[in-house]
Amino acid sequence: MKLRVFPAISRRVLLCGIGIGAVVASAVGAWALQDHAASEPVVAAAASSAELLRIEQELAIWTRAAGIDPYSAMFPAHAAALQLQRGRLTGDYRDAVQAETLSRKSLAQRTQHNGGAFVTLIAALLEQHRFAEANRIARQLVAGQPDVDAYNSLLGETELELGNYNAARSAFAAIRQPSSGLSTMAGVARWSELQGHDAIALVLLRRAREEARIRPGEMKEEIAWYYMREADIELRRGRVNAAAEALRAGLAMAPSDYRLLAARARLAAARGEWRDAARYGEASTFNVLDPTTLTVVATAYAELGDTAKAHEVERAAGAAVGGQAGTIHRAWAMHQLDRNQSVDSLAALARRELTIRRDVYTLDLLAWAEYKGGHLNEAHRYMSDVLRVGTTDPLFFYHAGFIQIASGDTAHGEASLEQALRLDARSKPRYARSARVLLDRVDAARDEGRPLVARTAVRARRLLFALARHEG
Repeated sequence: MKLRVFPAISRRVLLCGIGIGAVVASAVGAWALQDHAASEPVVAAAASSAELLRIEQELAIWTRAAGIDPYSAMFPAHAAALQLQRGRLTGDYRDAVQAETLSRKSLAQRTQHNGGAFVTLIAALLEQHRFAEANRIARQLVAGQPDVDAYNSLLGETELELGNYNAARSAFAAIRQPSSGLSTMAGVARWSELQGHDAIALVLLRRAREEARIRPGEMKEEIAWYYMREADIELRRGRVNAAAEALRAGLAMAPSDYRLLAARARLAAARGEWRDAARYGEASTFNVLDPTTLTVVATAYAELGDTAKAHEVERAAGAAVGGQAGTIHRAWAMHQLDRNQSVDSLAALARRELTIRRDVYTLDLLAWAEYKGGHLNEAHRYMSDVLRVGTTDPLFFYHAGFIQIASGDTAHGEASLEQALRLDARSKPRYARSARVLLDRVDAARDEGRPLVARTAVRARRLLFALARHEG
């Protein structure tokens, strides 16, 4: 799907020859919650900061050294770590490919006492959505050194990507000190967030941020990443002001970071500030042409009444995703489903994806595709699996509410839609409008003493397609 929205990579840890903590953090974290395409992004000159220049200079030195001494394991390992750092700053997918090549070169020379190269390899594979392979290598790493918390955290992250939640629980349970390092805290925070324990996730992220702040040699962008993660969680909890404070602090440290600018666009959308959503989103995509952020920009222009511009941005998003035969970009697919486009083909892609990754986001996408296709029993079954995990995400509650009511589960559907509106009544205007219409119908039916949906496929499909017309 995407070049991941990288968490911070600790230069000091990466280049010390161990590379455990921060490379793990760079491989995991929030990027699974905001999926991008693995298409080649447009990298703008704005990304060429002094920090990027420094990384490229060091990368050239270590790459040259690796070429001079083909039997060294250390030189290509350092170069691979720097390649991932470069990718974090630019969003360039090719860096992940090169990091994989370099880390494999290092491991070909030595596997013992070369944990950093293993971790970099896993991170590079995750970037390329080769989740099963990343998981296999993470299992190998933990089997050899089961007492390293950072390795267990990384293994847990790869299990999360595949939707192996029981295996993830075991991996995270093996961690002896959840607050022992940046990477471990980032991994446990994500696991906590996925289970709906947002308060625990926030405590860990803030603690990791303060630890990163006092470490010598940490890049500002690395510290700012923790502010972005904090803002994402607060936004999903409906705490818009808290999210704004976190992003304000993050942007003060890294004002041109495309990930923070994208998060600021999402914040503006949550506030219904559509001009700001478009402005910040365009600033972010000037650096990296990310379809996820482009969907926010397209929605902003649509809400501003500029349908021509909205369609132009949608075409750009489609072009950015294009050329990925057999793959699915979740955010763009959801944007299309919301507009009742390519429903059957997207449902087929989501079913195929589910055979590889049975995580909550694939399940949610497939549930929504089945709903849009009128397959209510299947949609209800997949959505029940999503809710069982416990993740607090307003989009899940919107989807659940529509599916539950269309399936005749009115009481649960009402509760789901009301929860969604409490958390986010602005950034997803199509959902919010449709939710209010449907809740009004439920109230009217109750006042008249009749069921909203007869338990027949015909009545359910009538309601479904009435809502689809309203959403469109």
